[in-house]
Amino acid sequence: MKPLYIIVHGSNLPLNRDISLLNHDFDRYEECLEVIIKLDRIKKDEEFIEILGDSGVIPNRLSKTQPILVCGAYLELCVENQYKALKSQGYNAEIYLPGTLKRPKFF
Repeated sequence: MKPLYIIVHGSNLPLNRDISLLNHDFDRYEECLEVIIKLDRIKKDEEFIEILGDSGVIPNRLSKTQPILVCGAYLELCVENQYKALKSQGYNAEIYLPGTLKRPKFF
C-alpha cells in the first residue's frame, strides 16, 4: 500500500514566504530548497493532505492501516505535533525527514 503524505505547514517554508528568514545562511538556503523540491514532488506524484491550521488536529477519514509519512515545517514543532497526535491514536505514522525542515535557530 502506498503511503499517504501529510504535509504540515509546507507553505510556511522560508523560500515560500520570505527569503530573509534564512538570514543569508547559504547552507540553510540549500536545505530549505531541497525540502521544497521534495514537497513539490510529493504534491505532483503522491497522495497527500496538507495541513495549514492546527498541527495537533488529525485530518478526517484516515486509514489506520495505510502508512502515513508526516513532513513539512518545522520538525521540532508542527511536524512532530502531527506525528505524536497520529501515533497516540494508533495510526501507522512516521516522520519523512527528507521532506521536513528543521526549526530555524531564531525560533
